[in-house]
Amino acid sequence: MYRFFTGPGIVPQSIPADSSNVVLILNGREASKVSVACRWLDYIVQRSSHFSNVAVVLLGNEQCNNSWIMKYMVKSGGPVKAAFVVYDSPDVDNDLFYQWPLGVAT
Repeated sequence: MYRFFTGPGIVPQSIPADSSNVVLILNGREASKVSVACRWLDYIVQRSSHFSNVAVVLLGNEQCNNSWIMKYMVKSGGPVKAAFVVYDSPDVDNDLFYQWPLGVAT
């Protein structure tokens, strides 16, 4: 079953308790947006035993400053198994970090 939630009333606690696979679409373009994204990821960390697979589609920083997400990645002990980053990033390794196809300005 696939469920999609969006809107200003959606908070981390809105993730259904029976969800095991989660894809978060997060905004990391500026500090205030990163703060909100971290709240979502911190909630996932707190409940990591409930989730089998976590992925992030990240609207990244235009200056490629996305290092804040590293602590949430599986290689750092976090729950995020894959991040799809909009905008170019030196972190793209096609293993944990992937470039979102529409995210390259030409």
